[in-house]
Amino acid sequence: MFEVQLYITRKDNSIKIVYTFCLLLYILYKTYKYIIFGEF
Repeated sequence: MFEVQLYITRKDNSIKIVYTFCLLLYILYKTYKYIIFGEF
């Protein structure tokens, strides 16, 4: 049971890492567009 819980937690952490990475990319993209084109 503990191993399953650990596996779920690890999976959840990797999902969070991917989500954070995508969010950072999105913010960078928005900032880039704003600097280049002056719009959001």
